[in-house]
Amino acid sequence: MTTIQLAGALLVLGCLIVWGAALMPTWRVYATSDPDLREKLINERDNFWIISHLLYIIGAVLTTTGMGIFTSTVEAPDARLLAIAGLAALVLGTLVWVHIVLTFRLLMLSEEYVRTTAGGWTFPTYAVLTLGGLIVHGIVLLLSGFPIWLGVVTIGLNSIILIAFYIQKDSAPPLFYIATLIMGIVFLT
Repeated sequence: MTTIQLAGALLVLGCLIVWGAALMPTWRVYATSDPDLREKLINERDNFWIISHLLYIIGAVLTTTGMGIFTSTVEAPDARLLAIAGLAALVLGTLVWVHIVLTFRLLMLSEEYVRTTAGGWTFPTYAVLTLGGLIVHGIVLLLSGFPIWLGVVTIGLNSIILIAFYIQKDSAPPLFYIATLIMGIVFLT
């Protein structure tokens, strides 16, 4: 397996794990704004709540690791600097995501979690860092000899998700990993 294929495998695996987490029975917690119903949904399936959030962390870390390995393969000087900047954003975004999951979703009591406004800065920060890092990596793809369509799709898809996030003030984190799935598949071929 080549280095770029290893990066691809980690990107695909990370995305699939995040999507697996999102499809756990507790997904309904995010589909309602009623705090009492959210608390009930968490408490009824607390094991799934814990498993899904551990999977969210694992998936994010694997994806960021895959992007790090990809960054290590970038040789063009201009693209390499951008790749390092994009990776720095992704690492920071992943650290914020781990903070969100541990602090608010796993260590906070469910009755407190569904009503808290603490950490209101964290999810927007995670979204901007992660999507921004992926947009920068789309530019890296364009500068590094990868198929033009891959760079355009990576930039376009993540830009649309970022714009939608600003309009709706929310987004589903699994959406952030669609472009990395596509990248991973291309890297594997």
